[in-house]
Amino acid sequence: MSSFFGFLLLLSILVFCVYLVKLAITYQAKLKSFQAELTQANQIIQSLRQQRESERRTFGQLFAEITKNVTWLAPYIANVKTHTDEMNALLQRINQLLDSTKQWNESSRQMLSSPFLLQPWLKNQLSFEKAKSQQPLPIHISEIPELLVQTHLELLEKVFSKFCQDVRQSTGISGYVLEIESQQGLRLTLTGNVEATREECADASYLLLKKRVEENGGELCCLHSSQSIAQYTLNLPATVSELPQFTPDFRYLQHHVADETKAKVLIVESEPEFMDWLYYHLAADFRLTLCQTWQGAQYELDEQGAELILCDTQLSDGDAASWLSTLKHQPEYAAIPFVMLTAVDDPQQRLQAWQCYADDYVSKNSDPALLVVRLNALIENRRLVQQQMLSLSLATNSAQASSSTPVLSTTESLDEQFAKRLRWVIDQHITTQELTVEFVAQQFHTSSRSLQRRVQSVFGLSYSQYLKQTQLQIAKDALVAGHSVKEAAYYAGFTSQNYFGRVFRAEYGVTPSQFKKDASTKPPNLA
Repeated sequence: MSSFFGFLLLLSILVFCVYLVKLAITYQAKLKSFQAELTQANQIIQSLRQQRESERRTFGQLFAEITKNVTWLAPYIANVKTHTDEMNALLQRINQLLDSTKQWNESSRQMLSSPFLLQPWLKNQLSFEKAKSQQPLPIHISEIPELLVQTHLELLEKVFSKFCQDVRQSTGISGYVLEIESQQGLRLTLTGNVEATREECADASYLLLKKRVEENGGELCCLHSSQSIAQYTLNLPATVSELPQFTPDFRYLQHHVADETKAKVLIVESEPEFMDWLYYHLAADFRLTLCQTWQGAQYELDEQGAELILCDTQLSDGDAASWLSTLKHQPEYAAIPFVMLTAVDDPQQRLQAWQCYADDYVSKNSDPALLVVRLNALIENRRLVQQQMLSLSLATNSAQASSSTPVLSTTESLDEQFAKRLRWVIDQHITTQELTVEFVAQQFHTSSRSLQRRVQSVFGLSYSQYLKQTQLQIAKDALVAGHSVKEAAYYAGFTSQNYFGRVFRAEYGVTPSQFKKDASTKPPNLA
């Protein structure tokens, strides 16, 4: 009997143990389920926060764009008869932005993103990536189209961040060009100057990113060569709409625009809004050329020249200090006054500007009238130096003219040595050779364009104007020395005495004969 009760007790204990084990297993399963649900909920919350932040940023961009365009509308309403086309374009632009804002407000959480403006988004990304590395990104964007884009924004930002990360790690490439297309979706192409064999990247993080892009209906390809990225291509499905083109009529907003007698100023500013502000306040006093990038400004400088450069300290493809250091090593640009613009008063940035020999360092909060005065002062000081250099070059130096090599001094500046060398070349060949810019450039072992830019920088004159001034000065010296008009024309390189007489009279208001007669009786008073 006792053995039977013992058996029942043992069986009861065994059943109870099995129940406890089952209860523990069930608890562990429910705990894991709860943890998975909690993790999923946290991910959803984080995703919603990111989407909400993105939407808040997008709404801010749209609102800022609407506000800016509405601000421009008022002057056109006052003159509706003469600005009908501009008003229509501006109203279309505002309506499209309002429709996009409405779509943002009514969008469901299933949308990939709210519509965003491509220009401010790309500029913000470049600024963010530059701040991460504390170094300028060698990426040049020739044009950022004005587009409203709706696509997988989070994925676009991840790929762009990968772009910048790989560009920073590449070696042997001075710069990349970023091109943007919107014919079929949104396509970004980043290309570097790599001529070697290209292979697709096999980096693990790149392959994971490529897989995710393909899962969302897009394409991603990265080609590399050795240690350098050759090309990045991203194509994402997107809804893209182009904003109507509108350019504010600054000639109407400003009472008048500077004529050809005003100094030519090159403005390099990455923010379109502040560039508008600069144009509005400076267009009446200077002939302005506007650029948003370092490379674009260099192109304009090569093609058109400038008497002063006004440059933002931070650009999308570099910084002003680096560009200034480059210009200081180019003789034709080294003497152009260079003014840096800054939005923040950073002592370290100011010190760097002076170390790079900037001519002035100006806050973007400066009074416009004071800015005009400071720029005019720099331009006028440079013109005074150019007049001194012209006087030095035109001055008679019989010892140098008769020597086989130009007489130069180590104490003279590079511009002074250039002025003497140029006059020596002209003196040596003026009677035996047609002094074209190509011929003179060969004597300096440079290109004709480089010589023209150098002459413009040193004397403030074109090469043809400088040659004319030099010839007339030689002719005047010959007439004062007692030579005949025919001899003076010959010494100055004029093949026709009649043509020499017309040029001389047009410049000085008297004929060569009258000038010679006056010079023999009293000192001439000719500029």
